[in-house]
Amino acid sequence: MGLRLGIDSGGTKTWAVLFDDEYRLLGTGAGGGANENFESAGTIAVSIRQCLDSCLQGYSGATLDTVYITALVSTDVLTGIIKETCTVRRVERLSEGEACLLAGAQKQRGFVALAGTGATLFALDRGLRRAAGGWGSWIGDEGSGYYVGQRGIAAAIRQVEGRGPATAVTGLIQEHFGLAALWDIVPILYANSSPRSIISSVAKLVAQAAKEGDAAAAGILRDAGTEMAAQMLALMNREPEMKGETISLAGSVWKSGRMMFDSFCAAIREREPDADIRLPLFEPVIGGVIAAALEAQAAAGGGAAETGAANEDAALNDDTLRTIAEQFDRYRYRVDWNGTL
Repeated sequence: MGLRLGIDSGGTKTWAVLFDDEYRLLGTGAGGGANENFESAGTIAVSIRQCLDSCLQGYSGATLDTVYITALVSTDVLTGIIKETCTVRRVERLSEGEACLLAGAQKQRGFVALAGTGATLFALDRGLRRAAGGWGSWIGDEGSGYYVGQRGIAAAIRQVEGRGPATAVTGLIQEHFGLAALWDIVPILYANSSPRSIISSVAKLVAQAAKEGDAAAAGILRDAGTEMAAQMLALMNREPEMKGETISLAGSVWKSGRMMFDSFCAAIREREPDADIRLPLFEPVIGGVIAAALEAQAAAGGGAAETGAANEDAALNDDTLRTIAEQFDRYRYRVDWNGTL
């Protein structure tokens, strides 16, 4: 059986999956973030090796037919680390958008609204890629985990200084970081080599407060959804020939709660009432698995599924998609709220 590796490395985490020609999951790994715009080369190497040591355990010296890479780091750097353990025959680089669309909607044409540590929106058409957002947390990334976390901290500061309403986010921040007072977060942030990831982690606290009925937290999430929608609508306006294509969501921030999701959908559908907005089926690391399945299907002369009304838009035949869903169930994209559209 041929071996393939899929690896997805973003601003917060690195995931990898090892699988064979029958889409059986053989190994998994996880590590820290690896974004060369914000992390040192040494930190990136540690995160990637941590992930691969687990994923490739028992496969030292094996030959990988194809490695599917989605990463915010040089392909050469990442491939070099993989080659410390395995022989690599072919490397296929998938952009963030491509991996998200493949994993999310099993398509090669459509839109992606990615809200992770950062935020970028994509219009994709079988290799052609256009984007909006993605300017980075210092000057952009509206709707991202950083955006939500930074506004959560700002809301807590306004409460403490008596210039804003009370919010549960304040207590949650102090509890999470073990602070005697909110001011104690300052040295944690400014003395850390990666304050971006710390600020982004506060997004989960904002989500928790919103679920408990906190008005300030709910407002932050609604604003995040509206910001993402504004960027998506601008991108759709630039690509009129793609009108009607699926909008697949991606990234952990959408898991924050229904408020962000609903505000995004409402803003999009105010302009595009029939918009096909979907929560993703899988996490982006499975984009390589879907890409491999599409390659195999094309080589065998197969096309899109011809049976199964519920799956009529899928690029994969139903049997292959079911196999992948069973084998990679742990990488299904899950939310703890009702995501019915």
